[in-house]
Amino acid sequence: MPRRALIATPAHDHKTHAVFTHSYGETIRLGCQVGIDIRGLFWPGEALIQTARNELVKLAIEHAFDDLLFIDGDQAWKPEWVVKLLSHPVDCVGAPVVKKTDAEAYNVRASKRPIPRCPTTGLLEVDGVGTGFLRLSRKAMLALWNGSDAYRDDWGKEHRWMFEVRPVNGRLVSEDMAMCAKLAAVGIKTYVDPAMTCDHAGTKVWQGDFGKWLAAETARSARPATLAP
Repeated sequence: MPRRALIATPAHDHKTHAVFTHSYGETIRLGCQVGIDIRGLFWPGEALIQTARNELVKLAIEHAFDDLLFIDGDQAWKPEWVVKLLSHPVDCVGAPVVKKTDAEAYNVRASKRPIPRCPTTGLLEVDGVGTGFLRLSRKAMLALWNGSDAYRDDWGKEHRWMFEVRPVNGRLVSEDMAMCAKLAAVGIKTYVDPAMTCDHAGTKVWQGDFGKWLAAETARSARPATLAP
């Protein structure tokens, strides 16, 4: 039986960008070529992003998918990156996404400098990465489900509050970073593949190169401080 992966996309306004649509179609085609059963599921109309993500993980578990790929509807990527994410022998791994700002920045949070790199995979071990382009294994999905509070919707169906927006140590934490913290609490690390950088579409398409940016930032932080005369 082929490996089964679900591309899960919240779509509050019932839309995806053209760059997403192109990448998505090419990814499905590549999956057929390499023998991976890649499906797509869009969750429209839900105003709370954390509720949409809770529902998408629940459905991935119920329908026995091996992997879930959160990919937002305003992302652009190379189809082979999905296959590469699926090949990494870890349970939570994502690609950096350039933020929608002309001051280059990324959706990666790492408290250690330099960022630790796995000697086996080459992946960076981080505190958290956004769910714009993120793969969760079934093990990670079940860990989130089993470690989160249960609640029921208006129709009596059980859900789990896996994603949440809340203050931590006086700082508001987004639902994706809170998810990474939950996984870390049960021993599942979050990784980033620095060879990938997703484009981010809005009023224009923002592009970047996380690997080059990180190298420059690391070199800058390693320079000795100069004293004023």
